[in-house]
Amino acid sequence: MLRTKPHTKLIKALVIREKLAGLYESEQEWSKAAQMLSDIDLDSGMRAVDNKFKFSNCIKIARLYLEICLSLPCTYAQ
Repeated sequence: MLRTKPHTKLIKALVIREKLAGLYESEQEWSKAAQMLSDIDLDSGMRAVDNKFKFSNCIKIARLYLEICLSLPCTYAQ
């Protein structure tokens, strides 16, 4: 029986989460997309995930949360 390396499973989970986040984003489900990306464990010691990817992921999450704010009705005190 073949055993997969632990980091291989983590990478597969990462890819699945990214694809799900993309689907949520295409449906304008900003919160779900951000949560999907936020749940990716970037500090697991996985060498396959470099700092550029980590930074890019954080920027995507921030952008998704901004989309939530922008989609809320604007109410100004008059």
